[in-house]
Amino acid sequence: MTTIGLSDRLRFCLFLRGAQDEKRAWQMNSDSTEIPLEGDNLCFKAAELFFEAVGIEQEMLHLEIHLDKIIPVAAGLGGGSADAAATLRFLWSAWHAGLASSFGLDKKRIDKETLLQIALR
Repeated sequence: MTTIGLSDRLRFCLFLRGAQDEKRAWQMNSDSTEIPLEGDNLCFKAAELFFEAVGIEQEMLHLEIHLDKIIPVAAGLGGGSADAAATLRFLWSAWHAGLASSFGLDKKRIDKETLLQIALR
């Protein structure tokens, strides 16, 4: 096994949506035309599973993910999986930094075992 010096870059924007917010609830942007920006995107799937586990509907949040794709797509280097893992790490941090309390929910609503089960799906 050898390591390589490639890494994708992800930027996240997450905030509560207001009732009159016309901006699309979830958006995915990328500099690559080779990756799906919805549906089959692993970052989106990870976020969907996370919010399903904590009981928050997608429409209640604005989540924007921007992916600067450096790792070649479908090269067997695990780029998509690493991006999904980074998404879960961001959401876990946001949850514990105040997202849970902004919904009046207990941080313990999701534990590391549940997070692991999401990551393995």
